[in-house]
Amino acid sequence: ADGLHLGYLLMVAGVGAVIGAFLAGYLTDKIKTTQVGICIILFTILTMIMSFLVFYYKFETIMYALTLGFMWGISFNALESWLFVCCSKIYKGKI
Repeated sequence: ADGLHLGYLLMVAGVGAVIGAFLAGYLTDKIKTTQVGICIILFTILTMIMSFLVFYYKFETIMYALTLGFMWGISFNALESWLFVCCSKIYKGKI
């Protein structure tokens, strides 16, 4: 069952990655780039705090791990996509 759980975790992280990358690009078109960056950093901090809860509480099901995997997927790829947008705006599309 461990291999199956790992597969689920990788799937939700991948779905979170797609959503995070899309949201970062979409939101930077709609609102200021710095505001999007602040929101992404705050979301990443929330994800880190939720990850540290594992040290203080033993979660019995896989749902918490799947939720954290989804949130980390969003965080990592939203940050990466946001940095690409920032670089392309600074250097006029010449990345």
